[in-house]
Amino acid sequence: MASMSVKKVLIVEDSMSLNTLYQQYLRNEKVEILTAGNGAEAKYLVANQEPSLVLLDLGLPDIKGMDLLEWIKSEYPYIEVVIITSQNAIDTVVEVMRLGALAVRNGKVNHAILNGDWHPRPIESVSWLEDALDGVDATEDAIREAVSSFMGRDEVEFASVEIENLMAAFGKALADQKTVG
Repeated sequence: MASMSVKKVLIVEDSMSLNTLYQQYLRNEKVEILTAGNGAEAKYLVANQEPSLVLLDLGLPDIKGMDLLEWIKSEYPYIEVVIITSQNAIDTVVEVMRLGALAVRNGKVNHAILNGDWHPRPIESVSWLEDALDGVDATEDAIREAVSSFMGRDEVEFASVEIENLMAAFGKALADQKTVG
């Protein structure tokens, strides 16, 4: 596992200008920044440096970003991955969520990760929904009930997202979920 001293963040982005921009955002954080411009470099750095976090562009020149995400999640499931991409197709969102949307411990949702350009408004709603799922039974019915209740709140507005899109993603995540703990 990764060292507990200084956390490492790997930026996987083939655009030098975006790579530099992401580094600038992180410059004041207490992290070691690693960078990769393609999938081969990213695989090498993940295997040899084991970063705590990977910022992953899906549009890489030598490998599909989704393939790299799947490899990271299968080989290093404890590494957090944040997708940074201009792709916003619902099938991409569903596939990303399938590869790491829910962590389940003892039959309960331990952690939910929501990604994609379809986030709710206000943006704090993302963490509100993640929190709302914490401790919910890891079943499709229980998650549907929690999501439906959450989406019914007056202060939350989902931008062009239907509950069925969320449930399709969570359903795939549940079907493929590897239980932790």
